[in-house]
Amino acid sequence: MRNDQWTPFTFRFKPDKSGKVLLYYRSNSARGKKVWVLYDGLEAKGAWLGNGGFEELSDSGVPTYWSLPKAKDEQAQVVKDKSVAKDGEACLKVWHNCPGIQSLKVTGGTEVTLTGYARLLEVTDQ
Repeated sequence: MRNDQWTPFTFRFKPDKSGKVLLYYRSNSARGKKVWVLYDGLEAKGAWLGNGGFEELSDSGVPTYWSLPKAKDEQAQVVKDKSVAKDGEACLKVWHNCPGIQSLKVTGGTEVTLTGYARLLEVTDQ
């Protein structure tokens, strides 16, 4: 993944049972480094995924339908910059310890396909 271009991705799975799956959008772990990644244009087929463009925000700046847990003094954040976002005006900035999380309701035997775009932003020291 290069930091000057958005890279499309696809992930498929077929659950055996109906229930909820927690989706964690994060970067890879790198020893002693924070690998910051941007996500945008997230969609799901076979299940419903809300606000995959990160355009709808709560009063506290958290994207609707998403959880952004804190790790120490940091957390994932929405970047509102039309020149940075893949589509629209916003995208999600994460690293391994600061993911964006959404609960996805799935149906047993129904394949779920997740698609979207990711872009390397920067690598910093921890």
